[in-house]
Amino acid sequence: MLLRRMTMRALFAAIAAIVFGRANAESDALQNGSFRDSVIALLARRHPEWQVAPGTDSQSIVIGDKNIFLGNLYLHVKTMSDSEREEAILSFVDDSVNARSNIASADKESFATARERLRPQIVPASYLKTADDLIHRPFLADLIIAYALDSERGYQLLQRPLLDTWHVGQEEIEKQAIENLEAPSTSIELEPEPNRQGGAFVTVDMKDGYDAARLLLPQFMRRMRAALNAPLVFAGIPNRDFLVVWTPDFYPRRAFANKIAEGARNRPHPLTDALFVSAESGVRLANAAEMGDHGR
Repeated sequence: MLLRRMTMRALFAAIAAIVFGRANAESDALQNGSFRDSVIALLARRHPEWQVAPGTDSQSIVIGDKNIFLGNLYLHVKTMSDSEREEAILSFVDDSVNARSNIASADKESFATARERLRPQIVPASYLKTADDLIHRPFLADLIIAYALDSERGYQLLQRPLLDTWHVGQEEIEKQAIENLEAPSTSIELEPEPNRQGGAFVTVDMKDGYDAARLLLPQFMRRMRAALNAPLVFAGIPNRDFLVVWTPDFYPRRAFANKIAEGARNRPHPLTDALFVSAESGVRLANAAEMGDHGR
């Protein structure tokens, strides 16, 4: 899949409508618990054999020994019609309930057969509240780097019991995961969109579940900086499925910084409103002066 060139006006519209979205002016049904209660009521009707209870907060439910976070689901379904919403909720919860059996099946897979499916993934550190045996290392901005086993239906994040059966170190897991995502990323065409008043930017929107994670790829980001003709670039990963990169002199950079903050609040699989800097030395958070230059 290739990134398409657009006019600045069309691309800003696409970013606003597709990637960042608009804040919901109505009361937040996720925060006040009404969405959780509607999910419990739906499951009581459609799956009376399940024992469903409220979680420890307004954003989760418990089915058996499985704690299910509803935040991403809410962002995904809140604009759907009633019938579409019900089917999406049922599909999501059914997948979540069956996730444990999928993990058990994966536990029987050897590293030799699974290694080509490894990918790096960036997730919120809050994931550790419900999966404290997740294989991970700290990243930046209250995020962690985890490791996914990719499949046609999605992916599962590696947990300690599986790694113990493989007898492979985390360093080797990460090296293999990075290499595996670098390979398909070489086919992504990086076409900067210039601004008449200065600078340029590139968006990565492959919709494969690893757009934000590409910030971790040394070769891909080196190619990104070369495309933008800048030794240092800024980047945003408001959600899992979007990466935007721009030059330091990009004229609408303050508007981008604001849109990234909106996207982190309003899109599924949110990550962070933080701004990152990518250079040959690696990835870091923007410093105070750089944040000020972006109006933050």
